[in-house]
Amino acid sequence: MFGSDRATLADDVVIVRTSDDVFWNRVATVGRLRAVRCRTDSELISALRRYKPHGILWDLSTPGHVEPGLPDLIHSVGPEQPVAIRARISRRRAADLVTLATKLDRLRLSIAACDEFAADIAWLRRGAEHCAEHAVLRYIASRVLPSIRDIIVAAVIAGRRRVTARQLAIACETSRRTIESRLRDNAIAPPSKLVGWAVSLHAAWSLEVVEMSVNNAALASGFASQADFSNYILRHTGQRPSRLKSSGAEFLRLLEEFARNVDGRSTHAGTRAGAYVNNR
Repeated sequence: MFGSDRATLADDVVIVRTSDDVFWNRVATVGRLRAVRCRTDSELISALRRYKPHGILWDLSTPGHVEPGLPDLIHSVGPEQPVAIRARISRRRAADLVTLATKLDRLRLSIAACDEFAADIAWLRRGAEHCAEHAVLRYIASRVLPSIRDIIVAAVIAGRRRVTARQLAIACETSRRTIESRLRDNAIAPPSKLVGWAVSLHAAWSLEVVEMSVNNAALASGFASQADFSNYILRHTGQRPSRLKSSGAEFLRLLEEFARNVDGRSTHAGTRAGAYVNNR
């Protein structure tokens, strides 16, 4: 453990599940953090019995690192436990992440290549509020085409900040040409449109659910100015950010439009994503 070995249930603790020594050493540089390292599933379960942590930071970025029982394991330690996942995106891992989105109550997802672990820890420590990528993946879980699921998952996660088609390809650890080909073969919009939808969904979430100001949402989304942000959102949604903020229903409308465009169907039942908006 980084810090005292005498941590109690009341201590400011984050459990870090990682087998990567390099990543663990970087986590240990985060100021004023009491982190408990777990290298194995059994160590994780023991730590959860001993501490009452803010949550779990789970590192799935090590090449060749496989967790075939990941969804069931996390479900067994409690769906209410906040979990931040840091992952490399592959077809197999994307399926795991979508499954997790349907099982956990509080989930934040990050792509290892984007290196947001400090933000993941901050999210756990400030109370693990609901996240846009969690709501989106839960909504589209049964709809997204398996043949492009890794691309869609990467776009949804990376869309937290303004992202280009080239950056999406890097997140998927492949080439832009490969992504374009796979999307085209499945009659899905090109990468530039896909990331536009994803960024717009995160923006709508920030404005409508988190109730950020337009300026703060622009900054959180990585735009240089409010004007750039407003023009980008208008181009991809047909609405200005001020409209998204005031309507009270634009996130769900955009979410359904996104879902239709990643599977081609027009109806869906049995989602809980709306609860995140209506019961915030």
